[in-house]
Amino acid sequence: LDHAMGHLVQGGFILLAPSRAVYAKLVSILRRGRYRPKNGWEKSGVGAGYGGITVQGVLAYYYMRVAPPNASEVVDPCSYNAMHDKVDRNQAHYNCSRVPQWEVHSVHFTSCPKPWSCRRSQKPKCRAWHTEWWAVRNDLALRHGASVAQQCCRRCATGGSSPRFAPRPFVQLPIPLPDGRPITLHHDGQPIPVAQQRQRQTRALNEPRF
Repeated sequence: LDHAMGHLVQGGFILLAPSRAVYAKLVSILRRGRYRPKNGWEKSGVGAGYGGITVQGVLAYYYMRVAPPNASEVVDPCSYNAMHDKVDRNQAHYNCSRVPQWEVHSVHFTSCPKPWSCRRSQKPKCRAWHTEWWAVRNDLALRHGASVAQQCCRRCATGGSSPRFAPRPFVQLPIPLPDGRPITLHHDGQPIPVAQQRQRQTRALNEPRF
């Protein structure tokens, strides 16, 4: 489990060992449905917060109030499911600003903008993570015979003696499915045509941001 913040687990990174017994207990908790936003699950105070009615709350309740103490383990949030370099006020012993890049194993793009949103961040750690994400993306492209892409942005300098700024949209990786069909974005279960995807991306890039 990731670290619990305010009696919640962070749903962005969870490792579970399959167990039918644990699954049955979780289903039983959910079927009873004894959840209130102010006092969480079963009036325990656990899960009273954002996402508390979902996996972030019910797992916290189970492993903090039902399961044996040694049934779960907290991982270092600076290395797993990392979000930023700030010190969490609830977990003061984690100072993520001191963790080097090579000790970060997985990143949760929340505090840092998602790389495919084409929003640049001024935070050095976010910029480093974006660079690494694009490197992984382009490595995957080369493995599948696709062309690499430059990092997208909402206002990219075009260069020259009189620099201009223009949007550089995100290019979806054209990796086919096993049956040969191209991967496309989906909305409400229906595939979005590639041309419409590009229109949406261009529109999003040109929308004013306040």
